[in-house]
Formats: sequence, C-alpha cells, structure tokens
Amino acid sequence: SELSRRCLPRRRIGLSLGFASWFSFRIFYLAGAVNLLFMVATRDLPVDSTWPLVVAPLVLVLLAVTAVLANRPGTAEHVAVVLGALRFWKPRPSRAERRAAGARFHADAMAVVGPPRRRYRLALLSLGSTLSDVACLWFILIAAGARVDPDVALLAVGAGAVAASVPLLPAGIGLVEAV
Repeated sequence: SELSRRCLPRRRIGLSLGFASWFSFRIFYLAGAVNLLFMVATRDLPVDSTWPLVVAPLVLVLLAVTAVLANRPGTAEHVAVVLGALRFWKPRPSRAERRAAGARFHADAMAVVGPPRRRYRLALLSLGSTLSDVACLWFILIAAGARVDPDVALLAVGAGAVAASVPLLPAGIGLVEAV
C-alpha cells in the first residue's frame, strides 16, 4: 500500500489505521447519541422514549471515560497484563514483560496521535466525514423525492454503520450493500 511504499514500519501503519477507525467510530457514536437525545427532545415518538434517555447519556459517559483512560499509560499496561494472561496457547511472558509491552504500545500510540491539539483536529476531521456521509444520504433522499429531516438521515447512516460493523458474513461482504 501507499504507507508501505513510504517505508513506514508495519506497526506504525497498523496504529495509524487503527486510530483512524477509533476516532471515526467515537465521533460516530457521539453524533448518534446527541442525535438520539435531540430526536427525543424535539419529537413526539410513537414508542416509549425512556430507553434513549438511558442509552444516549450512557454512551456519552462511556466515550468520556474511555477517552480519559486511553490517555493513561497505566491503562495500556493493565490491559496488556490482562490480555497476556489470557494467552493460553503460547508460553506466557512474565508480568513485567507484559507491562513493558503495554507501555511500549502506549508510547507508540501517543507518537501516532500526537499532542491533544492534533487529536482535536482528528476528531473534527472525523466529524466532518460523518456529517458528509449524512449530507450525501440526505441529498440523495431529496433527489429521489423523499422529504426527511437531517436528523433522520443521521439516524439512517448510524443504523447502516452499526449493521455494517456486525460481521454476519465473512469480512462483512454484502452486508453494507444490503443495508
């Protein structure tokens, strides 16, 4: 690929692609939760609206908590220790080696995402990408003669993304196209 051609190490390529997905999904869940709260507050829904009032704030809290935990090296070290302990098919490295691997991963990850200012830029780019997807769907619906509000288009894009993330088929082949 292009990143390999530019002589980037495989680990950095993997981290770059992983964090692109990380930021994209987090922004998508943020937009979905805010949209859900907006729809419950501004519309008279035909169903019981207590579940969105529980789920949306829970998603927002989980996003905030995981953002704080992801910035701590201790979290990566602890996760590495736990995941390394689950590895039963190979000889298990010592606890200190697993902790060091977690610290290395966190240092590499922070080198990829950079300082907080860059993370805000990444989040804004992800938000722009998500809103562009929503705008595309909304304009397509308008062109097809369907009159829907933008928040309904956001909900539809969100449902499509959730459906596409469920691997019912090998590599999700055909699922996105069906939705």
